[in-house]
Amino acid sequence: MNVPNGFEAKNGKVDSISVSADGNKVTQTLKFNLAWNDGNKADAADYLADGLTINNEGLVANKNGVAIEYTITRQVIGTSAQGTPYFFEKSGKNAGAVVEDNKGSVQLNNIDGANNSGTFTAQQLLTLIEKTYGYGHNAGSAEVKAETDAADVAAQLTKQGVNKTANGLTFDYPAENFTIDYKVKAENGKTATLVVKVNTNDFNINNPSFGFDDSVIREGATTDNYKRYANNSTLTVSPKIFNYKKDGKAGFQALLNKGDFTAYVSGNQNNNDFIGYNVDASKVDTTKNGLYPITITSDKNPAGYTSKITFYVYSGDTTPEAVMYVKSETPIVTIDGNNVTTTSNKVAAGTALFTKGSVTINGTEYTRVSTDGKFDTQEFVKSSDLTDTKPAPAAPSAVAQTGSKKVMWKSYVYDQNGKRVGDKTISAYETIPVYGTKTINGKTYYRVSATAEEYVNANNIDGTSRTLSHNAYVYKNNGKAYTYKKTVKKGKKHVKKTYKKLAKKGDSVTTFGTTKTINGKKYYRVGYNKYIKVANFHK
Repeated sequence: MNVPNGFEAKNGKVDSISVSADGNKVTQTLKFNLAWNDGNKADAADYLADGLTINNEGLVANKNGVAIEYTITRQVIGTSAQGTPYFFEKSGKNAGAVVEDNKGSVQLNNIDGANNSGTFTAQQLLTLIEKTYGYGHNAGSAEVKAETDAADVAAQLTKQGVNKTANGLTFDYPAENFTIDYKVKAENGKTATLVVKVNTNDFNINNPSFGFDDSVIREGATTDNYKRYANNSTLTVSPKIFNYKKDGKAGFQALLNKGDFTAYVSGNQNNNDFIGYNVDASKVDTTKNGLYPITITSDKNPAGYTSKITFYVYSGDTTPEAVMYVKSETPIVTIDGNNVTTTSNKVAAGTALFTKGSVTINGTEYTRVSTDGKFDTQEFVKSSDLTDTKPAPAAPSAVAQTGSKKVMWKSYVYDQNGKRVGDKTISAYETIPVYGTKTINGKTYYRVSATAEEYVNANNIDGTSRTLSHNAYVYKNNGKAYTYKKTVKKGKKHVKKTYKKLAKKGDSVTTFGTTKTINGKKYYRVGYNKYIKVANFHK
């Protein structure tokens, strides 16, 4: 079920469970309500279909106030999975959706206080994870409990090198993404672990941020909603408010001005210093109806960082009212007065259609549809054959997992021909499941998806062994050397001296990825936030 931010799943329950004849596939039906949790109930109207409302309990309901029950199904392959806990998303556009691969993600900037102080506690991070993901049991009423607590989170942070502050209670905002294993256990003893990727790069307190009142881009919004947005944030402008083909770049700038759009010098919300920005609308194609990105990039701040925010805008000849999906194959009909004619043209199940108005003839409602949003023909389908729920794609056959690996260098994802899969990447230091290896164009790659031909370069995981030609200090990504203290004898006294961490000439060191330039010099990465100068290795 795709729902906008502002909603969350409530009253979830397992409605039924069925097992295939061969016992290898368990199908579960989950039922739940949707609740509006983002302030004034009137604001929810922007996201509700005609005839729906928010009742006194805060739930999405019909016009009589009766809460609507939504249904999703999931399949568990293999009888060994029966009785195993599962995880689901609590809110957002995929509220109620089961996390099939037990991999989740959260943004560190969603932790209270992290935006302003640049620090956070293990409990704050745990609370964020538990607000984002819920867990259940596919055997129905059996109880499931979380086994991961704040102490476990703190231990995982320390193990991954996230720095603890001087007070011993909080952690510094790290430069790199990291992961937290969140484990739950059922009464029957079976466990499940959600590997949560914690994204830090998008909201580094050193990065510029953006301020904007998004009520000006939401149709029917009744309250102001000015807030800060992190690097790489995205917003969608209602097509009924702005059409790029009609209003142009000047109209878009006017929309920004109306929402008091501002670029700030950092992510610290107590710092209100301004910074310049540039608007790039080059990807908008005014010859074709569609939704296009306009990217705004900040100027470089004194710390040397820039940030981006993307607005998705509609451009076209007409403004579609909505996009809906065909439940099952249905014929196109034409309407002349009260005469309905069924054509030989059929629309396949799952097809996305623009819709614009409806008409009822002899008790049957028909919705006007278009595949491109132009509505230059009078074509209709039965309204009962449409749904606002995007159908799930058929699950491809899966390959067996062969192990888990830690990615040591930010890695692009490639297909079976060695071509990048869009802009898809895997962050450094993320632990991922792997599904064997494959040689592509003479290089070794790890497969990283059970169901898709997706691969990353093995060198970014296993690294390359190199021999040191000189003694070498080990540095951090800020150019400062790692140090340690050692007690030495000085005269009759023993004193502590600080030494730089040293790797010795002749040692074999594993390096990862390509080179990284720090303060004008090239380094190889040799571990988590650990670097050695390239000049210290044999060529």
